[in-house]
Amino acid sequence: PTGPPDVRVDVVREHAEQFSEDIPERRAGSQEELAAATYITGHLQQAGYIVLLDAVPVKNLVRSTNVVANPPSGDEPQVVVAVPYGSAPAAPDIPEALGVFLELARALRVRDPEHSVEFVALGAEFTDLAGGRLGSRRLAQLLLDEDVDPVVVVLDGVSDEAPLSIRGTAANEIAEAAGPRDGDGSAQDLSPDELIWQRAGLDFAYVRGPPEEIGPLLLDYLAAAGR
Repeated sequence: PTGPPDVRVDVVREHAEQFSEDIPERRAGSQEELAAATYITGHLQQAGYIVLLDAVPVKNLVRSTNVVANPPSGDEPQVVVAVPYGSAPAAPDIPEALGVFLELARALRVRDPEHSVEFVALGAEFTDLAGGRLGSRRLAQLLLDEDVDPVVVVLDGVSDEAPLSIRGTAANEIAEAAGPRDGDGSAQDLSPDELIWQRAGLDFAYVRGPPEEIGPLLLDYLAAAGR
């Protein structure tokens, strides 16, 4: 991996531009989604990760893919950082989240070459088939099958206009004073996305806010938690 051990906001925006301008439509199982997965895979490999493509069934012979960058340490993941990379007409645009995801992976590899953090780009999150969130469901099942229980950190709503917010059972673990939280993570507050992790018995956090705030915050957390 090359570059500084910090998240570069200008590079975050360059990645975001690639997704928003070159492949803005990334439907589950489409060639455009495959192109996005290829882009993500290439940058994770450049950062020194061993990357696996885990199939996510969508319907009939249609398949999507979770892009999984294994922890460089070879140990069980202490944290899994996840981000959706597909799109749908009613889904929010997420190019800045993808940029933060790729820059976090690169910067953490520079800061700690043997960390125990796994990075997963989630396919087929926004399809309306089979209840949706197919990438998250596949990842949760994979973690259960491997009998590991990392903290799952999902990049959610990354935008210059979004105030910094951390929601979920692991919110306080990430940062004691990181900003306002959307609820306390109790069962009645959980969204359908969050219920996936709760039912798998995993601590989780959904992080949103401007890239220049999320990047340093999560990088410091991951550097400490991934040792």
